[in-house]
Amino acid sequence: MAAAERRYRGRWNRRRRHGRRHGQRGRPRPVENELRRPDAGRSLRRGCAGTGFVGHGRFRRRVAARLVRPRPAQTPHESGQVTTGVEGGEGQAVQLAAVRHLAELGYEDPWDVAARRAAAQHAEQEQLRQAEEFFRSGDVPAAIGRLKSLAEADAHSTAARRLLAKAYYLLGRFSDADAELDWLQFSGVEGADLALLRAAVALRRRDYATALDQARYAKDLQPTLADADVIMAEASFRRGDLAAAERACCAVLAHLPQNTAAPTMLAAVALQRGQWEAAADWALQAIECDPGRWQAHCHLGRALVELHRPAEARVALENAARLAGDRVAPYFWLVRLCRATGDGAAAAGFRSAARAAISRRRARAAGT
Repeated sequence: MAAAERRYRGRWNRRRRHGRRHGQRGRPRPVENELRRPDAGRSLRRGCAGTGFVGHGRFRRRVAARLVRPRPAQTPHESGQVTTGVEGGEGQAVQLAAVRHLAELGYEDPWDVAARRAAAQHAEQEQLRQAEEFFRSGDVPAAIGRLKSLAEADAHSTAARRLLAKAYYLLGRFSDADAELDWLQFSGVEGADLALLRAAVALRRRDYATALDQARYAKDLQPTLADADVIMAEASFRRGDLAAAERACCAVLAHLPQNTAAPTMLAAVALQRGQWEAAADWALQAIECDPGRWQAHCHLGRALVELHRPAEARVALENAARLAGDRVAPYFWLVRLCRATGDGAAAAGFRSAARAAISRRRARAAGT
């Protein structure tokens, strides 16, 4: 009996020690029995219900705190929702009021502003492309109309002003070309092409000093600009500086051997010096590169006249008159040639053609 009692008490003591070691006192009770106890509410407040532990101790409290610890609330950016602090229709009303307030302050959506700018740039590029097509087809007045409408629509369009200045120069409207160039200069727009255009306008107005200054400035901006050397050569020739004109033409041919303006100017220099054969050679070289250059045909005819080859000279001068349009220089030399050969009727006809060309030029100048 004593032995059995000792065995029973030993098992009981072991159970008690096991329960103390694991935070339990005595035999563990199921959860449903715990909920039936009078202090079940206190156990729930302590977070013990549903943990499987009904005893006391630090271990039970620690485990219960881990199991029922509240989850922290998510921020609006973590949850993917932006809240306004007001639910339902009231929140939408607050949002609409905020939008109306921003609209009253002049706020614009950056995406809408970017879309409008892109559409305006696309329309501008399309009109510029059409104007350039008119230039290539030779319809300069139509190009001017398109560019003027573009400049009026956008007061800050520099591309339209550049093309307008070029178009006015091609039509001989030098005052309008100067006005566009002045607008570009006052707007802070500079470039070798604009300086070259100013030089060309000054050359057509026979302002040779300004033409030289602007051509040198264009040359400084773009050292490889052959057209600047051509204008410098012509301005120097008009001022009587044949050496400077010859140097400028040689500089052009050094960079562009196929250039036709430089040989034409060298033919004029040779004519001025009385070098008839050299003048004919330079003129033929220019005609080989560009058969439609009327100045070269005129220089060739003059050289052939001095070389006592009147028939060939008349053919060259007639070609120059046909290509020159309203220029009267070929007719002047044709009249002199016909009078020298005794062909008075032909001289009278050429004189009438020269007068008609002058009348057309005056009418065009009055119309512009």
